[in-house]
Amino acid sequence: MIHILEHIAVACFAGSLVCAAVSDFRHYRIPNIASLVIVAAWPVWVFALETSGRQSLWWLALIGAAIMFLFGMFLFSRGAMGGGDVKLLAGAVLWAGPLHLFGFTVVSVIAGIALAVFAMLRTAWQTARVEPGEPAGSGGAGAVAHSVSNMRHVPFFKTKLPYGVAVAAGGLYVAARLVGV
Repeated sequence: MIHILEHIAVACFAGSLVCAAVSDFRHYRIPNIASLVIVAAWPVWVFALETSGRQSLWWLALIGAAIMFLFGMFLFSRGAMGGGDVKLLAGAVLWAGPLHLFGFTVVSVIAGIALAVFAMLRTAWQTARVEPGEPAGSGGAGAVAHSVSNMRHVPFFKTKLPYGVAVAAGGLYVAARLVGV
């Protein structure tokens, strides 16, 4: 019974991450319920883990999540991150705990870089499209390359990114590690 409870809690965590990522990618908004389910499922997982005789280091996970939440609130106050991103990040760090924090961070950063490159290329492609009435040959690969080279003058934080997708990628890595995949 306890083993099943552990897997149900991790499934709730993973499912909420996927919902948050899809919503953030499509609408740049993370529903509060996703973060709430992530945080609510964590004590169930800790209980199941501790009851089965394994250590969870829950107090260190709480400290890490609190520190991440405070850092995220600082970023939110500077306009560098949305409130939903901050809540999702703190919840994912809670699940990562000290054992999986490094892996979570690496996967999230790699996913974030991929998102930034995707956003940059999408913006370059949109600005390089040939408008009706323009001469043929003024668009295409040369225009994309020109647009990409001009993007070095755009401050990074002005690019809107769905950070929830990167956080979810790191969180899904943690969920897979927790169930032994």
